[in-house]
Amino acid sequence: MELSKEINKLCYFRQKITKENQEGEEYELLLRYKDGDNYYFPQAIFDEITANEESHDLYIRHIEKLLHEKLLKDSNTYTINFDYQELNYPETLRFLTNFEFKDRLKIEVTENFLPNPEIEFDERKFISILMELQKLGYELALDDFLTGINTYEFLFKLWEVISRVKISVLKFKKFLNNDELEVFLMSIAESISFLEKEIVIEAVENEKLLSQFPSEWYQQTFYYDKPHLF
Repeated sequence: MELSKEINKLCYFRQKITKENQEGEEYELLLRYKDGDNYYFPQAIFDEITANEESHDLYIRHIEKLLHEKLLKDSNTYTINFDYQELNYPETLRFLTNFEFKDRLKIEVTENFLPNPEIEFDERKFISILMELQKLGYELALDDFLTGINTYEFLFKLWEVISRVKISVLKFKKFLNNDELEVFLMSIAESISFLEKEIVIEAVENEKLLSQFPSEWYQQTFYYDKPHLF
């Protein structure tokens, strides 16, 4: 099927990011594909979109319209994911430069890097792009720390522009019980505490484990909020 028609079926779910004594509401936007009454993340379609600049331009124009319409309707803060190669496409930067609600849209730099003959992995260029986005007023987060390209080394290179580090346990909790997860997460947070970044823990569903975390940590979990249509 023509890719432009598939792009038009893309929408967003949202899931709350929360902590104690939080001012206002914050949600992560989760890309979904509408297939009848079903919604899911369309990995194959998304890979096709991000692998080609022309296709990605169509996608950006689609989500630009979606986000503008949605953010007009409330005063919440939202976070949106962008892969490395997406932030190297000029149309993405045009959208982010012109977007009206920069103070309410946080950018999560994902762990993904799709090998692409059009785009080489260039850390220096990427840092300069993030610095420009920061100057525009965006807050930047490192998504899924310790997976993909989002290593300790990459965090240390980006630390001046990153305000938040997200740690997801999805890929770890199948190996660790709750007591081990607590030690694991505490040790990671302690190891980067000198950077003084916000911490978001993702996908911890156990009430007892959640109660052990510092009150200043943000939580993104089914325990507090299941993703729902935005």
